[in-house]
Amino acid sequence: MGLSKTPLKPEFEKIKLRYSEKLSFDISPIWDTPNPKISAPYNVPWDLEDKLRNQLIDSFSIKKLLNHIDEPYFKIFSSPDFFHINLDDHKVCEILNRWEKGLPVDPPTLTWDSFSKKIIIENGIHRLNTAIKLEAISIPFIVPNESYFEIFPLI
Repeated sequence: MGLSKTPLKPEFEKIKLRYSEKLSFDISPIWDTPNPKISAPYNVPWDLEDKLRNQLIDSFSIKKLLNHIDEPYFKIFSSPDFFHINLDDHKVCEILNRWEKGLPVDPPTLTWDSFSKKIIIENGIHRLNTAIKLEAISIPFIVPNESYFEIFPLI
């Protein structure tokens, strides 16, 4: 269904089946806000340079975000399915697998597109979509300083 061309691992096939059929879920998103990793290698926590270039917004309303994102993102997030044709099933299963085990993932990164005057998801579309499907009300985001003053008033 999604972008993945390689078969899912058996463990991920089970996850995909569970989340394709259920209407209610027993897990909630868990975010690694104390030490997000925003640049490769992703296993290295923020350093001083990352902290000087980016802001961590602890809580951003998903409802407000959906009012300010570009149309292609809105179409994905409005779909009722976890596994969207424009998303990689492996990534969605990995996120669900981590959250089922009580493990955090890094918050998505948002930037401002000054041409469209809309928010762009620079990194984390799969994490954000999965949180939306799990009916999260708000989630944390990373915002580069150059986009902060455009995005912050929208919160």
